[in-house]
Amino acid sequence: MDYPVFEAVRARKSTRGFLPKPVDRTLIHNILDTARWAPSGTNTQPWLVYMIDGAARQKLSQRIQDAYQQGVPGEMEYTYSLSQWRDPYQRRRRATGFGLYNHLGIARDDKEARFQQAGRNYDFFDAPTGLFFCLEKDLGPGAWLDLGLYMQSVMLMAHDAGLATCPQQAFSSYYGIIKQALGIPEAQILVTGMAMGYEDKDAHINKFRPERDEVADFLTVVEELEPNPNKSPIKV
Repeated sequence: MDYPVFEAVRARKSTRGFLPKPVDRTLIHNILDTARWAPSGTNTQPWLVYMIDGAARQKLSQRIQDAYQQGVPGEMEYTYSLSQWRDPYQRRRRATGFGLYNHLGIARDDKEARFQQAGRNYDFFDAPTGLFFCLEKDLGPGAWLDLGLYMQSVMLMAHDAGLATCPQQAFSSYYGIIKQALGIPEAQILVTGMAMGYEDKDAHINKFRPERDEVADFLTVVEELEPNPNKSPIKV
């Protein structure tokens, strides 16, 4: 039996090498239009999207690269991760990070090569189109869940349309430059960016695929409930 959605989820990947071929804006509009049917809490649809391509995309990349190459430290509007990682998360991060640099032939102690590879984020890995996803700052954590559902829908729709994507949280480190350049209001928080375009299938970096843990590592099947310590029914 053919399960196209199964195939799309398995085939989608974070592409880090794109062709310069422009993406028709109508196609991108259709992708964003279809993805808006993603679920959201009480149908609030909190996502806000900014698209940039062509000369504007190039100029924005240059502004960010100017700061990055000059060593201007990035800062974010929100805390993305733990200050001190622990397993299994540290194990997964290291397997992916070390695996990628080994795939590229970049030594662990080659700080300059690692710095330049990380900086490729700000060129959207040469993708012609960039997307930025924002939320109103006063919305609660549920809106972030909703945005994630929308973004996954965007990436799956793009894959189905023959496009490649790479979600890039790295852009949030230079939110000040981006928000000023794109005219994003202060009341909105820049959550992440995304590269979109046609995959360069000859790019060596695109042959890297990190592993995933098995279902047994995260699934708990509950067949019997724990005894209720309360003799009387719990009021809710």
